[in-house]
Amino acid sequence: TSNDALKQQIREAGDIQSGLAMARAWDARRSGRTWQKHDEILMLTEVCRIHPSAGPRAAAFISQAPIAQLAPGFVSALADCDWAKDILDKWVSDADAQESVKRAITNARKK
Repeated sequence: TSNDALKQQIREAGDIQSGLAMARAWDARRSGRTWQKHDEILMLTEVCRIHPSAGPRAAAFISQAPIAQLAPGFVSALADCDWAKDILDKWVSDADAQESVKRAITNARKK
């Protein structure tokens, strides 16, 4: 579910500018964030795929998630992101995480 035009823009912007744009995009969506859909983290996953150095910052953003609000579509999109591994591990073992979320993480990691 990668967007070629977005990837090209990220490459052209470079590491630092892409990281700044990622942070701005994350902040701009704060009020509408539901922690439910993949598109809420598309900018994070795409920037980190092209510029892995942005991973720690992206991980800090998703670590703010209210665990009880997480949905399978949100977490499964993070399964192949090395930078999200520790947070996914935490969510899988958290008593507040829904079983459907835990299953989504486990199943996505099997692929």
